[in-house]
Amino acid sequence: FFFLMIRRPPRSTLFPFTTLSLSYPTLSAHERRQIAAGGDDAYAGAPPGEVGHPQRAFATLASNGMLTGRLLDIGCGTGENTILAAQAGAQAYGVDISTRAIAIARAKAVERGVDVTFDVVDVLAPGGPAGQFDVAIDSGVFHVFDDTDRVTYAENLAALVRPGGRAFVLCFSDKTLGDWGPRRVTPAEIVATFADRWVVESVAESGFEVTAAAPVPRVDAILVTLVRRERSAHALHPATLSC
Repeated sequence: FFFLMIRRPPRSTLFPFTTLSLSYPTLSAHERRQIAAGGDDAYAGAPPGEVGHPQRAFATLASNGMLTGRLLDIGCGTGENTILAAQAGAQAYGVDISTRAIAIARAKAVERGVDVTFDVVDVLAPGGPAGQFDVAIDSGVFHVFDDTDRVTYAENLAALVRPGGRAFVLCFSDKTLGDWGPRRVTPAEIVATFADRWVVESVAESGFEVTAAAPVPRVDAILVTLVRRERSAHALHPATLSC
């Protein structure tokens, strides 16, 4: 998903401390609709992030028993991480806005004999099964959003994951050099976006594997572990009113 970047974001208002991120493009609502309608040329070839196997960060999570239960893969692309989770025992559900990517993912699942469901879904759209999932994973989706869409994403994700459930988000780090790819993400931005409905359990250094066609040999990333709050932080810490 992280290569589907076209436009540049507006100046940040929610994250005024952000500097480096502001020069990187994000994905607009119009572009998301085009992709959903099949106008996504990236999947006509081999996108930089489609390396033919799960990203190493998620393979490690699977081997540590973290990808279990009812699992949602957001922006699943051609399904490598979703299939990995299903093979690890999860009841896995992969969603992406790209019709081409979902078609490829479904064919992979059939070819490999893996019981997994894939659907075309825009995670920023309202609705969805509330509290249905124990775990959510995101490999390169969060960092394509502008500040406003980040907030919508965090709220929708919180609605989909049950209280106490976890989300694992892999995104470009601000340590990634050069100007290729999507927005870089800092730990401070993660806290600012997710603090109301999520506990930020950890932010660990990680990486994205990319194909030989990518203009960079490696991508520095962060793997964020989130735990869904029972209640929002605003409910836990109401504002003090004075007369």
